[in-house]
Amino acid sequence: MHKFCFSKSITVALLILGSILGAGFASGRELISFFGLGISPIVIAIIVAALIFGVSSVFLFIGSRLNAKKISDVNRALVGRFRLATDAVLLVNSFIVLAAMLGAANSLGYSITGLNLPIYAAVLVLLSSLLALKGAKGLATANKIVVPIMTILLLIIAIRTVMLAVGTDNNYTVNAGSVWQAIVFVCMNMLLASTVITTQGRLNKKTIVASSAIAAIVLGALVFILLSALNANSDITSDMPVLTMARHIHVAVYWLMVIMLAAGIFTTMLTALVGLVSWFTPIFGGKRFSAAVVSVLGLVLANLGFATVVRVMYPIIGILGVIYVAIALLFVFRITIMAKRKKRGIECRVLMR
Repeated sequence: MHKFCFSKSITVALLILGSILGAGFASGRELISFFGLGISPIVIAIIVAALIFGVSSVFLFIGSRLNAKKISDVNRALVGRFRLATDAVLLVNSFIVLAAMLGAANSLGYSITGLNLPIYAAVLVLLSSLLALKGAKGLATANKIVVPIMTILLLIIAIRTVMLAVGTDNNYTVNAGSVWQAIVFVCMNMLLASTVITTQGRLNKKTIVASSAIAAIVLGALVFILLSALNANSDITSDMPVLTMARHIHVAVYWLMVIMLAAGIFTTMLTALVGLVSWFTPIFGGKRFSAAVVSVLGLVLANLGFATVVRVMYPIIGILGVIYVAIALLFVFRITIMAKRKKRGIECRVLMR
């Protein structure tokens, strides 16, 4: 098993964050759809951060234990003869996310140019496909560039929006429903991320903990400040509320956010494509043809539209994610118990000698 390496922890944390910081999250639409307004940002942020840390640790531990190269191998260990059904669920999930990101690309292009053309999604899926052919290495390269800039820009926009709204009264609440929404939100995002982070190979325990902690802290901070800003913003009805906030601050900030939203769409699309290409390559016998088939199918599904997928399909993915995370937790519990029993058996045999 690899020795602890901080740079490796950063790389893995960026993979986790890159899977989450797509157009849905970065635009603010995903947070609004799941939590609405009036929910305590600090409570939700703490819950989300704790869940991200826990689920990331579980997935990375499973990947390290199995040393699997494909998500199908992970599913075989988790559910046995139900692997094909589980593969199908993750396959559909990846296609839904891919369709959402392609729809978001068209929506973003239309908001900028006023021209409703499918060319925006076509260009982005072509670039993503080229990087997807390199697998997780291409994804890691993209995340190292996009995620830090995206994080900083989102923090600047959200903090500035909150500062402009100082003095606004917000009566925040939290209830059992809020906790459940946070669970579904995290599991939805981690279901997509599972295709990448469970195939990172063997990692030191310290690397697993450090990677999960970095991702949890960054995402928790973003959830807190973005929810605070969304509660302070008077216009949250648009498809991309954060873009509206950026426009209110400065035209330069607006265009930077446009670029970052495009990048967020790109990284999330790339995460979905990497998983899909790895699935279809054994079937079609080549990565390039698999990438082409996946891209065409994604462009067809993009007709569902960005807002519709986020509002209707993402919560369904979240429920499936809760089930998948529960299965993963059960697997970790089972192998932990088996390891303890094995250790006790060895100790007993040594004492009896």
